[in-house]
Amino acid sequence: LELDPTSGQAWDERSKLLVTDKAFAEAEQANLRALELAPSYAAARIGRGHVLMFKGDNAGYLEQVRIAADLDPTETGVQQSYATALWANARAEEAISVLKRNLRRHPDVPSNYSSIAGYLMQMGRAGEAMRYSLAHRRLDPDNMNAWFNYCTQLGFIWDKPGSIACYEEFIAANPDHLDARKWLAGNTKDFEEALRLSEEHMNAEPNSWYRKLQYAYYATQLQRWPLVKETLESGFPQLTAEQPQIIDFMIWPARMLAQAWLETGKADEAQRLMEATMSAIETMRLKQAAGTTTGVEDAQVLVLMGKHEEGLDRLEDAIDSGWQYMSEGSLLDTNFDAVRDTPRFKALWERMEAIMDEEREYFETHKDKPLI
Repeated sequence: LELDPTSGQAWDERSKLLVTDKAFAEAEQANLRALELAPSYAAARIGRGHVLMFKGDNAGYLEQVRIAADLDPTETGVQQSYATALWANARAEEAISVLKRNLRRHPDVPSNYSSIAGYLMQMGRAGEAMRYSLAHRRLDPDNMNAWFNYCTQLGFIWDKPGSIACYEEFIAANPDHLDARKWLAGNTKDFEEALRLSEEHMNAEPNSWYRKLQYAYYATQLQRWPLVKETLESGFPQLTAEQPQIIDFMIWPARMLAQAWLETGKADEAQRLMEATMSAIETMRLKQAAGTTTGVEDAQVLVLMGKHEEGLDRLEDAIDSGWQYMSEGSLLDTNFDAVRDTPRFKALWERMEAIMDEEREYFETHKDKPLI
């Protein structure tokens, strides 16, 4: 910008950096300046969409990214951003269509396969998702992320032995990969090690909200409630407001913080946060709207609120509607501890287990068949 203060691209890059620092008001001003200088610059339109998304305006997000997709209809990254915006607006089938069209145009771009795999997994088509995840792994065998994601998604179809073996092989080749070491520790229930690794990762990436969430999650597994509370209160001040501000990716920390408050005697604060969380979930529960909602958060929150039968009703509804994404991890979450030993929860667990057996069988039967 010192060299060329009229560069729309530079203003757009500045906006992205400001979003990373959570300076959303400044990011918006930089983004608007970028669009003023370069209204046909697709990346700036996407940047504008991201700013609107962080403000909770998903419709505005989609409109800006749709403009970008029209401006640059063949660039693979722009089309992937368009699919993401469709997904965030509960238009899941359209998102998949955009990605498959992108895949036909660019069959050698690995990220097209990983994007489709991620969406199909969240749409309750786990066996089909694994085919795309495997295709990504085969297309780009030297890609560390493709390998790591494949190990992770094996866990998503309840193939825990396969997932653990995959992680062990991956870690042998990539011993400094903190995420893989964390997931392996979590899968083997070594939560002390997972928490230690999460702290190391959080300290290495202090601006990452996701690292704080991982750290808080493993602290919940160890029932270190004061630690959960301290981490989330400082990392997510929006949740501690008189009227909590919750957009899609805030549901996970909201649930954990509400549970920590319940466990540390802050019942009124927990109730307010749980009510706000339920309101946010109901707003976005349209065909598993955004990718960060798994399909059972409402069940988890209701159980936390002491509404056990209603929570189990919602869990059954989720299974009926095809929910599968992160299903084993969600069912093992501490939010369900109050109902874990009930006959009804055990029956729902067995039903989900049978569904995932079928998904694994589908994957094994179809994994070597062509995708396109």
